[in-house]
Amino acid sequence: MLKLESKWRLTTNAVVRETFANHQRSKNPQFGLKDSETRDRDDLVSSTLAGATTGGLLSAVFRGPKGVLPGSVMFGIICAAGQTVYTMGNRWRQDAILDAASPSGLPQKSIWESFSLPTWVPIRMLSDQEYEEMLDTRLKTLEMEVKEIEQELRKNK
Repeated sequence: MLKLESKWRLTTNAVVRETFANHQRSKNPQFGLKDSETRDRDDLVSSTLAGATTGGLLSAVFRGPKGVLPGSVMFGIICAAGQTVYTMGNRWRQDAILDAASPSGLPQKSIWESFSLPTWVPIRMLSDQEYEEMLDTRLKTLEMEVKEIEQELRKNK
């Protein structure tokens, strides 16, 4: 039953989402957009409404009237979160393509340099020089420990 229910949810959600997206695309001439272009907000609204509609309808069918509100809220949130993650990934991909295609003399950032951590996180990015200094300090400490151990071994002989 669960397999059948999830199949219906995916199919119904796709149909309802496209219906909402087509309605949003019909408003594109007002904003000067082509038919193939959509705004991220339109995709988010379409996905959220499709998730809420699908979740409510199918929860009513499979679980009864008590499942309408929880199904609408839960699947609306899930679809909104999924669309947000998809949009962020798509924007990142588009920015990466544009950065690679631009003939700027700026050095390219690695993927790790593009993330910024909150200030309360006790982790920070190290420059290559700072990392080398840490390694040198650690190496000197280990060499000192090895010398001390060798001296103790000589004394014990």
